Amino acid sequence: MKYYYCSMNTIHRLAEVKIHIGKVNNRGSEHLIDGKAFGAELQFICYNSDLFSSMAASQHVPYGVAIVAVLAEATRSEKEANSAFTILTNVAKRIPWQGNAVRVPNFNLAALVPETNYYVTYEGSFTQPACLETVTWLILNRPILIQASQLDTLRQLQKEQADTRMKMSNGNSRPVSPLYNRAVRTNINFPTTGGLCNMKRIFYYEVNDVVR
Repeated sequence: MKYYYCSMNTIHRLAEVKIHIGKVNNRGSEHLIDGKAFGAELQFICYNSDLFSSMAASQHVPYGVAIVAVLAEATRSEKEANSAFTILTNVAKRIPWQGNAVRVPNFNLAALVPETNYYVTYEGSFTQPACLETVTWLILNRPILIQASQLDTLRQLQKEQADTRMKMSNGNSRPVSPLYNRAVRTNINFPTTGGLCNMKRIFYYEVNDVVR
């Protein structure tokens, strides 16, 4: 999965994938659906390769970056859990410290993305400092399923700050910010059910009870 095509009809090259989690299983995503959070959020960070040669060059320019967000919901079922995410969390046990690295041969990155052609999009910012306002966000309208135990595995990862080693037990997700009058757009169709301007909304998202 080298490239993503965003709504601006330009080619974006994948540069990085980030996983955001929280300290509890139902509060880890950086986006909310109908005011509710999901257990985790995967962010596929891409730069506009039609105009720039790297992420460093594109992140300071409007429309230079597109981030595809995939929400992840905790499930009790091992069979339902996303197989690619399972591979990642199993590998994470081998690299518990910040700065560790390991190769994952033949990993199918596309398997982390749910099968859907629908999304919500808006112009926003990075969620880490300096929070540059150069990002086109695309939030896919279907989540993947992951196991609650996999979130526990990620919380055991260690990060280093100065001379202090700290666990990610509190997560790494940024608190939700107001929209500040941003326009939120979507390609999700709301089919008519009869009558002039009579539209029925179709929701793919539904947040279940907390998985402990």
